[in-house]
Amino acid sequence: IQAGNQHQATFTNLSPGKYTFRVKASINDGVWNENGASLRIRILPPWWRTTWAYLLWFSVFLGAVYAAYRVQLNRARLKQQFVLKNEQAEKLQEIDRLKSRFFANISHELRTPLTLIVGPLEKLSKQKLGDVIQTQVDIMQRNGRRLLQLIDQLLDFSKIEAGSMHLQASEM
Repeated sequence: IQAGNQHQATFTNLSPGKYTFRVKASINDGVWNENGASLRIRILPPWWRTTWAYLLWFSVFLGAVYAAYRVQLNRARLKQQFVLKNEQAEKLQEIDRLKSRFFANISHELRTPLTLIVGPLEKLSKQKLGDVIQTQVDIMQRNGRRLLQLIDQLLDFSKIEAGSMHLQASEM
């Protein structure tokens, strides 16, 4: 670059790196200094393009990848827990249904023979028996009816759980 009579040189938009600035000058008589003078110049990159900045960007990138991995891992764990809890709830509901069916079946099985016992007891209580025997038959009949009432309540409970019977509140 010919500087002419100027005593300064300006260079703009130089890329970062190492440069050597060489100056050749001549005196007014036209004799040039062929060796000239040189000056080593090092232009540093902006802070965001330094090695430390690249390490920082890389660390931030790795941190973001790790955070995304942890979020996905946590999401998968929560989904698995949700599925497991749903399965457990379904198993508990199935157990409840099986218990209700069991109670209903047992109640039906108990009700039939008990009805067959209470029926003849009613016939016996209408006959003339001795006082001691009549008292015993009345006790058997009363307890049989009470047992039938309890079994009917069990059957009603299983109907309520099955949804085929609705509760109706009333005063007693």
